[in-house]
Amino acid sequence: MRDPLLLLKQLKWRGFLAFQLLIGGSVLAALVHPLFFAWLLLDSAFGSLLSPATSALQWSQKGLAFATLASGYIASAVLAFVGMRRRGAITSAWVLLTIPAYWLLLSAAAWRAVWKLVVAPYQWEKTAHGVARRRSMR
Repeated sequence: MRDPLLLLKQLKWRGFLAFQLLIGGSVLAALVHPLFFAWLLLDSAFGSLLSPATSALQWSQKGLAFATLASGYIASAVLAFVGMRRRGAITSAWVLLTIPAYWLLLSAAAWRAVWKLVVAPYQWEKTAHGVARRRSMR
């Protein structure tokens, strides 16, 4: 995205839009997840989450929050399950139950990245790779 016009020329409209949705959508999903999660949590604790919506606005709000969380969790679970099956690690499928916690941690990392971009845009917190030996998942 350093040169969006060049990228558009190279990818054409369909590829350019797919790229924007894939990259931008992933970042946006990580940033808005805690908002939708908190919204549903508060509505279930203090509001009328399970009661029928009384207005179009209330119906759309509940639908948007449910659809956002459910589609994110389901998509993550399906992709992880396919990967586990390909690696022969189906016995570890129980970890899919931790996807909500994973998404909250992912969101925390995304918001930290935004914060660091604002306060220290040229600082690089590099992760040390290869410190531990790789352990088989089988």
